[in-house]
Amino acid sequence: MISGLWMPLDTLPEFLQTVGKLCPFYWGHQDLLAIVCLTAFITIISVKAMNYKDKR
Repeated sequence: MISGLWMPLDTLPEFLQTVGKLCPFYWGHQDLLAIVCLTAFITIISVKAMNYKDKR
């Protein structure tokens, strides 16, 4: 809970935010979010590129 997996770190007091950022789960969660966002971005760009190609 302290690592921000169950509730946003922003809702915790500042000293608990610091402790939460020391937990490995925090960094794993950040990496997972980055992978999901990157995958979504690549998917959107690919679909737009295919639609653009079909219109030409």
